[in-house]
Order: sequence, then C-alpha cells, then structure tokens
Amino acid sequence: MTRPEDDGKGTPGNAPSWVDEVLGRAGTAGPDDGHPQDLRIPQATPAAPPSLTKQATPQPGLGAPPITPPASNLDRFGEPARTQAPQPLGGADVAQKKLIAGLLGIFLGSLGVHKFYLGNTTPGAIMLGVNVGVWIVAFLIGLLTFGLGLVVTLPLAALVSSAVGLLGLVEGIIYLTKSDADFEREYILGQKAWL
Repeated sequence: MTRPEDDGKGTPGNAPSWVDEVLGRAGTAGPDDGHPQDLRIPQATPAAPPSLTKQATPQPGLGAPPITPPASNLDRFGEPARTQAPQPLGGADVAQKKLIAGLLGIFLGSLGVHKFYLGNTTPGAIMLGVNVGVWIVAFLIGLLTFGLGLVVTLPLAALVSSAVGLLGLVEGIIYLTKSDADFEREYILGQKAWL
C-alpha cells in the first residue's frame, strides 16, 4: 500500500530541509495550490554529454546555473590532467634522490635498480635482462652439454655480468659527483638514459 505522498515507487514526496538548501529552494509549498512541492530530483534521460565549448542547458527543476569546466586542464573523467613531463624537485629532494640513485648504482648497478629508481625503465630492464639472461643461458648450455659447456660459459657469463656491474658502479659514482642542479637537469628532468 502506498502513502499519499509516495509516487508508488517508494520515493517519499517530502524531503528533509537540507535538500531544500542544496537545491536552492526556500520553501516546500507549491506555487499556488498549497500542496507540498515535489522535491524529487528529476530523472535525467541519457544523452550525449554537452560539448565543453557550448553552454550546457540547466536541467528542469534544479534551478542551478550550468557548470562548464575549462577544456584545457581536465582529462576525460573530469579530473585535473597530469602533465607527462617530470616536475622539478626541491633542493633537499634532489640531493636525497641523487644519493639514493648513486648508492643503488654502486651496490646494485648490475641489476639496473638505479635506472628503475630514476624512472628509466627501458635501460633498467636492459641491464637486468642482460645480467640475468647471461646466467640463464650459461646454465642451459651447461645442462645441454652435460656440464662440459660450463667451463666456457660460466667465465663468459661472469665477464658479461661484471661488465654490467662496472657500468652500474661508474654510473653511481657519476651520480654522486654531479652537482644537484646538474643531476636534476640531466637525470630527473632530462631522463638521460646512459652515463
């Protein structure tokens, strides 16, 4: 059974006073008949979104002026758009980032961890792939040759892995010897990939 103020769908006809404030209505009385005004939000029919350059028409019953967001600073979800270029850091942040990247280059440089830390994922993946891949290939060759190939492949894998580690060590030392401004310009903003 429905109450007289219901519309048959379970939506009450009278709403709390805060709804009036939100919708910008002063009272609940109807225009001339003395009956309570229907405070339900009208159902919007699905339509194409208004163009960002055109003025949107207000929905009936809401009484609020249309809001048109600026087209230049919003993404497709209406959120502020992110910039793609790295942002400059403060002086203390650059020094900390330089120290961490330098130490990662010195101690874990053969795995390319310092590259990943600075946001250079492709060079980091290359260093990691070469270092891990050469050991996998060496052991696979050793298994296929019943251990005879290990005599040749293990020293070769150690040489390649040492070369990648030496590259990481040199890069770590270069990071630590750069000034903060040079480090930020070349490696944070410039995304310099190698040495």
